[in-house]
Amino acid sequence: SCEDGDKRGFVLTKEDVETKIKDTIAHVKGLTEIHIVSSLHPTNDFNYYIEIIKSIKKLLPNVHIQAFTPVEIVHFAKISQKSIYEVLTILQQAGLDSLPGGGAEILNDEIRAKICPNKANTQEWIETIKTAHKLGMKTNASELYGHIETIEQRLQHLFTLREIQDETHGFQAFISFPFHPQNTQLDNIKPITSYESLRFIAISRLVLDNIPHIKAFWMMLTLPIAQLALAFGADDLDGTVEEEQIIHAAGAKTGQKMTTTQLQKIITETGYTPVQRDSLYRKIK
Repeated sequence: SCEDGDKRGFVLTKEDVETKIKDTIAHVKGLTEIHIVSSLHPTNDFNYYIEIIKSIKKLLPNVHIQAFTPVEIVHFAKISQKSIYEVLTILQQAGLDSLPGGGAEILNDEIRAKICPNKANTQEWIETIKTAHKLGMKTNASELYGHIETIEQRLQHLFTLREIQDETHGFQAFISFPFHPQNTQLDNIKPITSYESLRFIAISRLVLDNIPHIKAFWMMLTLPIAQLALAFGADDLDGTVEEEQIIHAAGAKTGQKMTTTQLQKIITETGYTPVQRDSLYRKIK
């Protein structure tokens, strides 16, 4: 996170976003999704975010917009003095199609008070996800593990997600993020090993038997480990990313971009058949 005045911080205007989108349209063929995760900006009002979604939808009417974690949605509700339901309805009408599952970290308020005290609490995160699902918006689910949580808390998070899914059936995929301690206030913590990452993917596949897909995010895991993850329960090797900043700010040393041809080769090498999908897991080719 950045405090006000931190040189690492930056704000994109609506025009900046439009320029980025136009540049992407110019050199990327077959664009299927725009994914936006921002911060809890101290002064931007809710209208700023509505206008961003509207402007993207105007430029790319047929492209899926997946944006704003539940933490951001809760923030929008607070700054606009609206309910979570109202915020999601307004964004959906503006063109928002689905929510990423970020900001869940560990769904335990004792842990959240220590690692993300300014973010939505457990109940707010769950309410946002359930409301999105009831509005017909699909979401992902996530977990950030390998910091100060216990093994029991790590597993309880999975059971909480499974209970939500039993009720709403709105989760499409689960993604686990091993904690990168570098460049954080918890940089004394020993990083999660690749073996632990693979083991947790396997456990999540077993526990979350009602969530259809398990992602292996190569940018977080490195490519060889993401390849191995396909044999440990993952079925979604995400993805062909044009630009990513959050994971790399936390110290990830992986590359930034991946072509569909490279991704197909990586999947084929492991003995699996690559299938390109859209944001709602419908087969493209």
